[in-house]
Amino acid sequence: MVDTLGVTSVQAPFSKAAEMISNGVVGGAMLDRSLVTAFGFDRYFTNRFVYDGGLYNVSYYIVMNKDTWNNLSPEDQAAIDAISGETLARDLGRVWDELGAGADAAFEEKDVVTTVADGELKAALDAAFAEYEQDWIDQTADTGVNGREVIDSFRKAVSAF
Repeated sequence: MVDTLGVTSVQAPFSKAAEMISNGVVGGAMLDRSLVTAFGFDRYFTNRFVYDGGLYNVSYYIVMNKDTWNNLSPEDQAAIDAISGETLARDLGRVWDELGAGADAAFEEKDVVTTVADGELKAALDAAFAEYEQDWIDQTADTGVNGREVIDSFRKAVSAF
């Protein structure tokens, strides 16, 4: 996707990213908006680009060793189950949304110019990105997974919020 945008991807940890941005080694970053303000990167940027649906996503998960889980009391297991799964995902999503709204306010306060992909630009990007999506769908065909159904189900779930 970055190639489609005409951007060169440079992989770096956050600890190095601020240095690279502040020294002009890179001219921007592809980050969740809340991370830009949380890590103080907003002091380096005067512009941001917004594409409906985002340009990437990440997944978070929490795991526990099976033996450790089995050593917990049934009451403790039930307590963990009660705040895990969808409950945890919704709670964390709400916090993430609040952080994003705070970041939007900070961008506005600092007069960061926001360019939203819409109209012809949005249509062109949608078409270009659809090729990547189709490539993924084609790759899943041999696994027995219906990639189109997975994507459509994911989008339906996300749009419900």
